Amino acid sequence: MVIDDNPDDRFLIKRELDRNLSNLNIIEINNIELFHKYNNNYNFDIVITDYQLQWSDGIYILKEIKQKHPNCPVIMYTATGSEEIAVEAMKSGLEDYILKSSKHIKKLPLTIKRIINNIDKSKQLTITRKQLLESEEKYKTILSSLIDGVITINKQGIIKDINKSALELFGYTKDELLGKNILVLIPDNYHDQHKLSLFNYKQSNMGPFKGKIIEVKGLKKNNQLIDISISVSEIIIDKKILFTAIIQDIRIRKSIERKILLQSTSIQRMNRILNCIIGSMDILFYETDEKIILPKICNILTSTGGYQIAWIGYSNNCNGDNFTIEAIKNDTTAQSLMNFKNVLYRYNIDIIETVLKKGEMIIQRDIYLDKLIEKNKNIGKIPINYSSILLPLKINDLTIGVLSVYTTAENVFDTQEINFLKNFASTLSFGIKTLRNQTEIQKIQKKLAKQKIELSKLIKAVEQSPSIVIITDINGIVEYVNPKFCEITGYSHGEIVGKNINILNTEITNSLIYKDLYSKIKNKKEWRGILKNKKKNGEYFWISNSISAIVDSSGKIVNYLSVQKDITNEKMIEEQLRQSQKMEAIGRLAGGISHDYKNILTGISLCADYMLNELPKNSPLKAEVIEIKNNVKLANSITKQLLDFSKKRDTNSKVFHVFEVINETCTMLRRLLGKRYVLELNQSQENIFVNGDPVQFEQVILNLVLNAKDSMPQGGIIDLKVRKVLIDDDFNVSNLGSELIKNEFGKFVFPEMKNKNHYLLLQIKDHGIGIQENELPLLFEPFFTTKEPGKGTGLGLSTVYGIIRDWNGNISVNSIKHVGTTFSIFIPIVNNKPSINV
Repeated sequence: MVIDDNPDDRFLIKRELDRNLSNLNIIEINNIELFHKYNNNYNFDIVITDYQLQWSDGIYILKEIKQKHPNCPVIMYTATGSEEIAVEAMKSGLEDYILKSSKHIKKLPLTIKRIINNIDKSKQLTITRKQLLESEEKYKTILSSLIDGVITINKQGIIKDINKSALELFGYTKDELLGKNILVLIPDNYHDQHKLSLFNYKQSNMGPFKGKIIEVKGLKKNNQLIDISISVSEIIIDKKILFTAIIQDIRIRKSIERKILLQSTSIQRMNRILNCIIGSMDILFYETDEKIILPKICNILTSTGGYQIAWIGYSNNCNGDNFTIEAIKNDTTAQSLMNFKNVLYRYNIDIIETVLKKGEMIIQRDIYLDKLIEKNKNIGKIPINYSSILLPLKINDLTIGVLSVYTTAENVFDTQEINFLKNFASTLSFGIKTLRNQTEIQKIQKKLAKQKIELSKLIKAVEQSPSIVIITDINGIVEYVNPKFCEITGYSHGEIVGKNINILNTEITNSLIYKDLYSKIKNKKEWRGILKNKKKNGEYFWISNSISAIVDSSGKIVNYLSVQKDITNEKMIEEQLRQSQKMEAIGRLAGGISHDYKNILTGISLCADYMLNELPKNSPLKAEVIEIKNNVKLANSITKQLLDFSKKRDTNSKVFHVFEVINETCTMLRRLLGKRYVLELNQSQENIFVNGDPVQFEQVILNLVLNAKDSMPQGGIIDLKVRKVLIDDDFNVSNLGSELIKNEFGKFVFPEMKNKNHYLLLQIKDHGIGIQENELPLLFEPFFTTKEPGKGTGLGLSTVYGIIRDWNGNISVNSIKHVGTTFSIFIPIVNNKPSINV
């Protein structure tokens, strides 16, 4: 915008600017009204104004522009100004002051170029600052939303930034950690390693954490140690090297790992002790010299059992005095063995005497800290942190010695391990007793050998048994199952052992049966019966069960033994036979009744015809006789259904084209259904042939479509879908769009459906009121109907059932209340086309 009331001066300014600058849009202002109009309503990049104006002055113009456009540069180009005016204008924000002359006008384009360049730089700086702010905000947002902790430190280890997750992990506030050394989050025993890492980085640009994920201990504000994983990467910001650590809380994983390790270690330890027991039995069985047996027993405990030291000592009198070590085995160095004799054994003198006198086991979790040997601590520091168990060796309730086992392992001597070691000590005591009773050693050897063989045979028999074998404790907790159990139920050995056997129970079995079962076995009586149990996948299966109590020598119940046989197939066959016999009996009854009933109806119909012929034309009785004829027709239709159901019907079985019958039937049905109902037919394009009576096939479709119509009294859409499916190992009923109802064994209604065969699948679906769940099992029963009295005979679906059964097919139903019902029919497909009748 150029402001000057002299047109010649404006011309000179424009000419000079056009010569030196391009793409300029110049607005000329020569009065106060025009100035206010443009100043109030438009933005300008640069304003050039004279100081002396007829209607104002340059200072006023400058202040007005700055008030509206603070960042707009203003140049004063005048011939009447002074130094004082120039200073005042500069204080008010003037960009430059140029005198009007042919010499100084050339400065005007240069000044404008400089201003434009400064504007561009200012804009770019503003954009850059905005981008930096946005980037910083994004970084802070991402950093604060990360689940993992993030800590940034400099090369001196000073914390420069830390996100919310890291603060929550370590229990600090941000103000407490910013500017602090990272050592506050590191346990003392890791400080030297951290300092060495920083030193190595400064020397070689490498450290133990760089580019790796390492699991370490972290230190919370409350001095609690936590398990964390850390990965460190190097970043450079403002030419400064920083380290960003991604920290993950792995306490839960570590806890699980420790539990798994502890369980695994416990199992391994139990296996080793079990092997010790088996090995000791072999030694006691074959060796006859006590001086040879005892060192071998100690050797088994250290070499097979994994213990560091094992020794056996004898008391030479019943008071526990004059104690001597008879055998010792140490799996470490001779120096360690010497330490045991000089220090460890002397620590335990009082403990040994206690075991001998009281005949009770003593466990020391940490020998040096044990209060029982506190008075002997002046002997000297034990070189290794040992835990020990001292077990009495008894013969006829007399303690003859001590079996001592030492270990440096952690988490030892749990209940199971103690029981195993007690058994080991008992076995050793028994062996010693046997050796000292040479007159009976042969009998015992034979007995042990026989028991070993019998036990082996029994184990093999149980493992290979076709019956299910289960052993539980007195509370029903499973202790053992054989492979057959796993095969039938789907549970693995690890999944069922330790669980209550009630996991197999079902609500279907009468509670009185369980009550009778528990009553008998708790009274040491055998219970026999049939139960319906549930597999891991939820399927039901039937078992013939025999449960009895296992008692110890005192007659106390210690376990329960259940021997079961899977009779699911037998129950299925029984159910199929029962259903077949029931349907056959009902069919015979229906057939006999229908023939007699038809004869009666024939007589009534003839009499009605005779009456119609004899009555006068205008007789009021004719209407009554016609009503009799109509009722006879209705009764005849019921009779026909009864005959159809009883299979006393004339059939014309042949190979026919499915779609021809379906298309004709649908054409007829659309006329019968009326305008309120839409029958939608969806069928594949391939040719499908089945062997049967086309009239019966038409009857099946009619019955099911009319049933669908009745379920939608207000009208609606009936879907009829026809296609070919392959029943094979990969067949999934859920692919049909509605899952089939299966019987209680998880099988199809008709088991004679052959696998790896093609079937016609006919599905008829409505969107009506649906069928209640408790009515579904009765749906195909003769004379069962969900309709109101007088509106259904209950023979429609049972007739459809009979037709499909005769064709070796399958019918099933899926229904959801107030959503709709889908009938799915499978009929075997034949490959040969129908022959042409000439």
